[in-house]
Amino acid sequence: MFMRCGSGMMEGGTSVPKQGFALNKLVEVEWRDACGIGGWREVSVCAKLTPEPCKTAGYLLKRTKKEIIIALSQSEQHDINQCISIPTAWVTRVRRLKY
Repeated sequence: MFMRCGSGMMEGGTSVPKQGFALNKLVEVEWRDACGIGGWREVSVCAKLTPEPCKTAGYLLKRTKKEIIIALSQSEQHDINQCISIPTAWVTRVRRLKY
């Protein structure tokens, strides 16, 4: 059996006490993602490719010289969901959000 949302149960049916939310920094990250197209194309078409501007908002899990990791959701049992690792070289701005 695996953890069900809000059940307080972990794998194997062991109950765990609620511990509160572990992540408390909500951020918005602006970054540029790689862009590509497949198939045969003229050189002029491929020469116009540019990185795609993106925004991601969520809970800051980790920030190093190499990457920033964001989680979209978290539970009181300290589980997280929908994580993304963005290379720091692709990041153009990080802004702390208040809630």
